[in-house]
Amino acid sequence: MTRNLSILKKLGEPIEYWDTLIIHLVYTKLDTYSRRKWDAKIAVIKKPTLKDLNQFLTERYKILQKSKENDVYSQDSVNKNKYKSRSFAITNKSSCALCNNEHTIQNCPKFLALSSVEKYQEARRLRLCVNCLRDNHITKHCKALKCRKCGKAHNTLLHFENSKGDIPNTSSDSNTQTNSENIQAQLSNQVSLSNSYCSLKEKNCILLSTAVVNILDHAGNSHNCRILLDSGSQNNVITKDFCNKLNLKSEKIQILVSGLNSTTSNINSRTLVKIHSRINSFHTTLSCLIIENITNSIPCITFDKNDLPIPPNLFLADPNFNIAGKIDMLIGADTFWDLLCAGQIKLGRNAPILQKNSLGWVVSGPISLENIPKNNVICNLSINMNSDDNLNILSKQLQRFWNIEELSPCKRHLSVEESFCEEHFAKHTKRNESGRFVVRFPLKEPISKLGESRKYAENRFISLEKRLLILN
Repeated sequence: MTRNLSILKKLGEPIEYWDTLIIHLVYTKLDTYSRRKWDAKIAVIKKPTLKDLNQFLTERYKILQKSKENDVYSQDSVNKNKYKSRSFAITNKSSCALCNNEHTIQNCPKFLALSSVEKYQEARRLRLCVNCLRDNHITKHCKALKCRKCGKAHNTLLHFENSKGDIPNTSSDSNTQTNSENIQAQLSNQVSLSNSYCSLKEKNCILLSTAVVNILDHAGNSHNCRILLDSGSQNNVITKDFCNKLNLKSEKIQILVSGLNSTTSNINSRTLVKIHSRINSFHTTLSCLIIENITNSIPCITFDKNDLPIPPNLFLADPNFNIAGKIDMLIGADTFWDLLCAGQIKLGRNAPILQKNSLGWVVSGPISLENIPKNNVICNLSINMNSDDNLNILSKQLQRFWNIEELSPCKRHLSVEESFCEEHFAKHTKRNESGRFVVRFPLKEPISKLGESRKYAENRFISLEKRLLILN
């Protein structure tokens, strides 16, 4: 009690005025004899304080501790005077209900080799509890731990992995299908089992922490703003439309913000926003980055909040947390933890949690809903990047650009003659002193095979010359 009060005092709670309330709460927890002792004590003290209660509890603890030691001593004395002693040695050998070997059915190889449906059939045939697989009680009265996968009152080995379990649905085996339907019917009739637990994960929706605050515009007028509380963001963010609505002044900046999968966004403006709580005097001024859109509608679908056992006397930070709506602003980790207060209420298994903060009670956590859009997961994460990160990203982008623009090398398949020509050109091509290129003619065969063709060429030249003279 003292430790809890010290924590509340550090959180700024006025515990010095809580003496009467705490005394009453502790009084209701005392046993009858201690109550009488306390009543006798406060008859002398007109106005008891918390200090008097602590002193009384300390004295009672010492008295009870001393009387307990005396009881142990007297019991030891009695035991020493006894001349008879009895000892009972009990050996518990577990026998498998399926194969009668010395092991539990959970460790039976024959049982583990069966499918979920067959395991359930064997458990029912052997008249075992389907929760702990023992035979000394029924499932309704079982106090063992429930399924680790879905939390229902059946053994984890009997858990069905899909909405229809491992039940075959082929029309060719009518007996198997009938047995499967019977099993499903029996499961649905069990008090603590439900045939919807297999699809529970598919129906789960995670509520994110939202709140409604008052934001002042440039003229000092108050406007309602729906905000998202996100401890995974290093920045406060506001939408461009809402900033224009408030007509706030903005300044030019150049910030690169990174999100999931290292996706980056270039932010070029920010503004100062003054927010006020709707339920108390809390207020603060935040520096917010300005972007086009923060996220999709939150929650993903509208549902009836009356299905949740929320105490009616709580002031919710977002009274319409159950209605899908637009997010105007996001508050990051720099302010998120300053908003938290002492106070949390769990609404049950697979149900949201109520957390108190300076803006009211926020509702967050899993909730089972119908018609949830598939493959729709919202995750808001923003991290400021330094100059080194910017250079690395720019280098990677340039590298990707050149990799895309670069032509892939085309490997040519040359013939024998083409290969000879390229090799000949590389060997016999040179440049003389005047800068002219000297190239040797490539020959398929040796030049000696041409023969004496000079004489024939001269005769043809002389013959052509005579014809030209005759024509002239």
